[in-house]
Amino acid sequence: IAAIVDPATMPSDISMPGHVFPLRARPGGVLERSGHTEAAVDLAKLAASGSELADGMTPGFHTYLYHSRLQLGEGVLTRPDGTHQFNGPYQPYLVYVPEVITEGRPLTISMHGANMNHMGSVWIFPAGVYLGTGRPLSEELYILAPYAPDGVNFPPTVLTVWPLARGETLGYVGVAEQDVLDVTDNAIQRLSASSNRVTLMGQSMGGMGAFRLGSLYPDRWAAVMPVVGYAAGADENHPGPIFDLLDNMADLPVRQINGLIDFLVNHVPAEETAQRLHELGLDHRFWLLSNRAHDPGGWLTYRVWDQAQDYVRNPNPAHIVYRVDPSIFNVDPSTGLDLHYDSAYWVSGIAVRDGAPWGQVEATSEALPQRERTLTEVNADFNNLSGGQDVLGPNPAVPPTNDTWHELSWVVTEGDPLPTSNTLSVQLTNVSTVAFDLERAGIPAGEDCTIDVSTDSAVTITLNGLGPNAGVVRQGVLLGAANDQGQATFDLPAGDHELMVTHATFVLSNLTISPDHIKAYSIQDHEITVSVKITNNSIVPGTYEAVLQLNGAQIDSKDTQKLDGGASETVSFTIKVKEAGTYTIAVGELSGTFKIGYHGFMLTSIIGGIEAFALIAGAILFGWRSRKID
Repeated sequence: IAAIVDPATMPSDISMPGHVFPLRARPGGVLERSGHTEAAVDLAKLAASGSELADGMTPGFHTYLYHSRLQLGEGVLTRPDGTHQFNGPYQPYLVYVPEVITEGRPLTISMHGANMNHMGSVWIFPAGVYLGTGRPLSEELYILAPYAPDGVNFPPTVLTVWPLARGETLGYVGVAEQDVLDVTDNAIQRLSASSNRVTLMGQSMGGMGAFRLGSLYPDRWAAVMPVVGYAAGADENHPGPIFDLLDNMADLPVRQINGLIDFLVNHVPAEETAQRLHELGLDHRFWLLSNRAHDPGGWLTYRVWDQAQDYVRNPNPAHIVYRVDPSIFNVDPSTGLDLHYDSAYWVSGIAVRDGAPWGQVEATSEALPQRERTLTEVNADFNNLSGGQDVLGPNPAVPPTNDTWHELSWVVTEGDPLPTSNTLSVQLTNVSTVAFDLERAGIPAGEDCTIDVSTDSAVTITLNGLGPNAGVVRQGVLLGAANDQGQATFDLPAGDHELMVTHATFVLSNLTISPDHIKAYSIQDHEITVSVKITNNSIVPGTYEAVLQLNGAQIDSKDTQKLDGGASETVSFTIKVKEAGTYTIAVGELSGTFKIGYHGFMLTSIIGGIEAFALIAGAILFGWRSRKID
């Protein structure tokens, strides 16, 4: 090889034909093709201290790194159960960029199965290879083919990200959970993806993780798609807290797929999970594929993945259900891990009362837009024995797959808009404290509203987003007034309560203007004092801004002190006016006038002449008298 590339080598120096087989590396190296040739060239570049800045937005796969704030040290930690935890501040995740990026830039977060990493998706039993959306375009396709009856050429149609989750089998709990959240935030920023169009997907262990993170963080996702998974706690043989938190996904579309003959993820807890979501009346569709094991279905389900681009998160839904289980909080100050599950949408700071295992908030705002909602039940068997059918219905592109399946779903249809009003309804169970953001609930600061609260225990409630001079009243008694940050906090006993958020009202009286009539001989500034009495005519304390207008133009303003209900304060203004005329003064709805007049030039001249004549006459008279005395 050295002789061939040597410029001094002549053709006569080489025996031909020879036995050298030339290889050509792709220009993008291993980022373009995962081959030995590309790897050799990339390693040679690294050895020569060379580097090239990769374009992370070209179509295909890319590995990204992000910097974690967790302080976990370095290296690989082997846990007592044999699982690995990858520490270190820099963590990888896999990104797939489609040939055409969907308008609106939706993003799918896809969580891998057990014993896998961000480079693979689902573990096939008993073959020991992966299948699914992990790397469908990689060079290992020939390995997958015998175990994939539908083939594997189903690449994602949207921007898709696979987190490492700090290890192969950490169950999307603790540091693994935090990794998914951090990767999601990092990918949204770096891919310019929409935070309102993020779909959470997972396969196998990732499917269970999708139920977990969907229930704990329902306000982060546009939809949840668990594949061959279930909610932990679905039955006594599969313990966990998530089954009891499924109510939290009241505002999330859930698309669930399982195999009836799956030896790794039993169909029983999967069906129990689906049945519970069905009982709750959620936007949930469940397909149990009769002839499938631990795989996502290929031809039957690829349109479900395509629908990920259609879902849009509602950051402020009209109806919220959120249950808190303090036993699963995960806080470790030494590492910076701080996972509290006490907030969703416009509800925050939920604390469970002493002695209760969980607490739940159900809240509805009639101020936010809602539509009539019709649920159509699907509980039937389907098949694709002759082709042209997938789980979503007729599809001419689907060949016969010899599949049958059962669907249990609610198909949601929206109708006409419902009327709106500034009314909140709140049901609290085992809750000791909770906060509501009224602006996010659709009630602008400064507007009155009604809040109906039903609680089974004493509770402290904080309302955020209040305007100035707002207060919370129950049966004519002031419970709390808004502070400078627009918050009001108050206590309620157990029971049913009708609360009013109302605002301080003020009455103005005794407008005085002094003086109200001025006559002057020369043009000069004249001071006018204006005063008005301001009385708080409500039980809500507040501050009134008195605005002084002169001839319709604002010239000054003053705030009263915070006045309790029934209290009064007199506010005074001093103004200077020079020009003659009639002036109108107004403060609030009160008004009055004052006048300024000057003596004219001729009158001044006459007076001046008389004064001069008097002086001359006096002088003459004084002189005559002086001579007479002499």
